[in-house]
Amino acid sequence: MQTFVATRGIPSLLHFTRLANLPAILANGIVPRHTLTEGGVPFEHNDEIRLDGHQDASCFTIGWPNYKMFYTARCNNPGVKWAVIECSSSILWEKDCIFSAENAASGTARAVPDVVRRGVPGISAMYAETVGKPTRAEMGLPVHFPTNPQAEVLVFGVVEPRYFLHVHIDDWQSRQAFAAAHATLSFRGGWEGPRADYQHWR
Repeated sequence: MQTFVATRGIPSLLHFTRLANLPAILANGIVPRHTLTEGGVPFEHNDEIRLDGHQDASCFTIGWPNYKMFYTARCNNPGVKWAVIECSSSILWEKDCIFSAENAASGTARAVPDVVRRGVPGISAMYAETVGKPTRAEMGLPVHFPTNPQAEVLVFGVVEPRYFLHVHIDDWQSRQAFAAAHATLSFRGGWEGPRADYQHWR
């Protein structure tokens, strides 16, 4: 896995969340919904149902946030502020992960057995050409971008704060306040736009 990540030049994994969840995340890490629910820990979720079937895992993307889900979440929750947490790619070999070549909640993704979606074979499938779409080269995809912009990594267990590289917050005042309270962390501007190949995925 480390060789694959190095060859692809995968820089980081991304997880978006409501800003209201960020204080707890910075203190305790990104904790799966099942663990939070079982522990009676309050949190604000983005996905009512979690059709991917793995509430014991948290959803990440490689190279760019899942802008389709992120856009829908923002539209459905006007006035809510958001953060994108950028994490080390070492998660890919240090944590138990399942890889989905498209949205993990889709019927196509769920039809693939979990055992097939793990390890190098699982992550390699995220970079395959897609039938009915232009080639990766034609879409101008960087080598580290998965082909489908909704391709996801389900990471099991807690992703501890030691994996956090940067926190992206669009709201300037919120970003400044968090930066002042967490001097050892890197805070950057928001990451709410689509990938450059968005026209191929409408």
